[in-house]
Amino acid sequence: MRGFSPIYDVLAVIDFIDAARNKLRDLGIEFETSNDFEAYEAACAALSGKAVASEPFNSKFYDVLPDDGMWFCGRRGGDIVKVHAMRRESLTGVCLADYWNLQLPRIHGGKVGERHCPGARQIGGLVVYHGDLYVKPEFRRNNIASLSSQLSLALALIKWAPDYFYCFVSPRACRRGFHINYGYSHAQPRAVDWIECPEGIRPDDWLCWTSFEDLVHLIMSGGLDDHSIGPPAPEKSARGPTKSA
Repeated sequence: MRGFSPIYDVLAVIDFIDAARNKLRDLGIEFETSNDFEAYEAACAALSGKAVASEPFNSKFYDVLPDDGMWFCGRRGGDIVKVHAMRRESLTGVCLADYWNLQLPRIHGGKVGERHCPGARQIGGLVVYHGDLYVKPEFRRNNIASLSSQLSLALALIKWAPDYFYCFVSPRACRRGFHINYGYSHAQPRAVDWIECPEGIRPDDWLCWTSFEDLVHLIMSGGLDDHSIGPPAPEKSARGPTKSA
């Protein structure tokens, strides 16, 4: 799907990853990743408030092969305080909306229509679904979720180089800009056209997505200003940016 691959420095992406991981360490969080989804299901079951891995990452519905998935956790003192996961999906010759029409009723039940948000018609090729982001309530006010999300996107960029990443975010969280903090550049309301919405699914979730080019631009620009986890910007003098020799 990508017409071109922007030039970017892999070492800058690695620096971005290291900076985010160090920020998490400063908050007392050790960030870990794995492709063992049996272990992920066990981690979710043991995490108070999370209960189970959602359908896209649950062995009752999908076999997530090691090359096609990653999950992430943050630990404090050995205890897991946050989790989330990613799964690679190849949408060759179809768009995300077509994929939803086939898969969502199959794994969730219910019935979908054809009037999905416009972004779902744009997204295709090699895509990564990002979901199950959960942070224990007592750790939700210190940027752990946003730092770990951006770190995970950068790791997946190196591993898979997908055309798009996408996720679902609640309307309230989108209106507060959470998706931007997570590293997503675009958002549209009413992602899925649910005609009969199954139990446990929010029918008004927003679709949030970022492209390969968007993510490269974010990283090469130094990350989000609020966190400044990327490479430092050039020093400024009274006459403006300094020039390299």
